[in-house]
Amino acid sequence: MTVLKAPNTFADANAASAYIAECEDAFRRQVIELTDKLTALPELHLIGLSGPTCAGKTTAADIITKQLQSAGRRVHIISVDDFFREQPHSRRLMSDPDGADKLDFDSIDALDFELFSRTLDKLMKTGRAMMPRFNIGAGIREGFVELNAPGEEDVFLIEGIQVVYPEVSALLHEYDYRSVFIRPARALEVGGSLYEPNEIRLMRRLVRDYHFRASEAAFTFFAWESVRENEEKSIFPYADSCDEQLDSLMGYEVGMLRPHLETILSQLPLSSVYRPMADAILHDISTVQPLISDWLSDHALYREFVPMARFDHSNNTYERGNS
Repeated sequence: MTVLKAPNTFADANAASAYIAECEDAFRRQVIELTDKLTALPELHLIGLSGPTCAGKTTAADIITKQLQSAGRRVHIISVDDFFREQPHSRRLMSDPDGADKLDFDSIDALDFELFSRTLDKLMKTGRAMMPRFNIGAGIREGFVELNAPGEEDVFLIEGIQVVYPEVSALLHEYDYRSVFIRPARALEVGGSLYEPNEIRLMRRLVRDYHFRASEAAFTFFAWESVRENEEKSIFPYADSCDEQLDSLMGYEVGMLRPHLETILSQLPLSSVYRPMADAILHDISTVQPLISDWLSDHALYREFVPMARFDHSNNTYERGNS
């Protein structure tokens, strides 16, 4: 695996801010170059964007959308999450061989695949379809909204981790279709520690869940096992089959995550079964220079994971953010 060696010390805030901007600009150029390739396909009306959790899909989708729009295309983002089955199916409990229950947020069974198939077929044939709207927090379908897109300039961007699932991918490939897969594709070396892509995504998710999903570290650790099992079963074996690849690794990210992780993981009880995992993360990040999130632009990829700075200098902690 390729390793990105990132700087760990900066002369001042301006130098740190400049490095963050450099990383973000490199990612943006990567997505723009990919989108230019897609724009050169005038008959293309269906694009899939997939990747594991906390890969940066939302930011990539935004950049792709704006680039396609600048080329005269009209983009409609369709989230596969809107095709979740209602409770209890979308939040069904699975039992491990040892009898322990865990939440299933990600399997193909969580999707109303028949509805997705019917809707996509109607959309591609007529340019019109009723699109479901799903409230993930409540676990219910809240209704349908009509999508009317009959023009040659219309493009449908299907976004979600499930896009790469074999069942979903086979359906999408019945049409003129291009697929994009995004993830942190390299390891990161900084502060004397090496962080594998899956470790980076776990740290991203701990911070994102805390600030934007009102979830404590214990729940994120609890869910992570089933998330990773599903990724190894249904996502990563098919990643390389996608037409295009995006790498969302940021050289600055461990420093950006450090202050948030120290706040979040310090709240985990000493008696928690996840305390050793938390302590291992805290130990590794302790040598990395912390960076503050107000050095991020409003459109930075890392706005998916960290809020605008709410740093309390009196005790060196971050307050919980708002989505």
